Amino acid sequence: MNDGYVMVGSPVMPILLYVLIDLFPNLALAYLPFRHHLRLPLSKAVGASAVLYVAIAGCRILNWYHPEWSMALTVGWIFLYILFYRLCIRGHLSKMVFVLLCILNYNSFIMIVGSYLNYYRLGNEAMGPYSLPHTLMNLVVLVLTYPAVAYVFRQKIGPLVDFPEPQKTWNYLWLIPATFCLSYYYNIFSGGGLSIYITRFENIIFAALYNAGAFFVTVVIVHLLAVSNNYLLLKTEH
Repeated sequence: MNDGYVMVGSPVMPILLYVLIDLFPNLALAYLPFRHHLRLPLSKAVGASAVLYVAIAGCRILNWYHPEWSMALTVGWIFLYILFYRLCIRGHLSKMVFVLLCILNYNSFIMIVGSYLNYYRLGNEAMGPYSLPHTLMNLVVLVLTYPAVAYVFRQKIGPLVDFPEPQKTWNYLWLIPATFCLSYYYNIFSGGGLSIYITRFENIIFAALYNAGAFFVTVVIVHLLAVSNNYLLLKTEH
């Protein structure tokens, strides 16, 4: 969404760069828990990733010219993520949705903090969300936080994905990150959009604490599931 920002010149190249930096680290996170459950060969998965990149970039470019479609397009590219996930990964849909929503929450955190840093650095003269300074600020937040998040996805969530089906618990667990996700979007859109939301430092503190809470809850959930799975395995063996 352009949120009232003005960008000099065509937004196409800045958006293409933004989506490049935004999408592929998230795809790597999505891959980590399901790395043993690929439905497509790696070469075809790379091709599907390229198609997804073009589709998401197209949605963002369309959103730039038609900000009134912002909510619909946001929901649209979430469904694109789910469709891509379903195409490339073999597994329980509720597990995929859980992982995807966790990634969306993390991505919202990067977007909010990166936008604030860009605003703080350039003030009211800050250029739009797809400007090079903004993209670089997002990259800084990503580099600082990505290792811890990737560790949780690979080492904590991954083993749970590999646990044998069925697990009815997953049919409800996805609602937890979904609640955090909806709260993020509600706070941004109800406050007048990202450009207004980031001008208040308390909103950034809230986003940081909220994301830390979401991260903590996710870690606790996967830990409890791991303990439960180990108990079931021991019970089966005996």
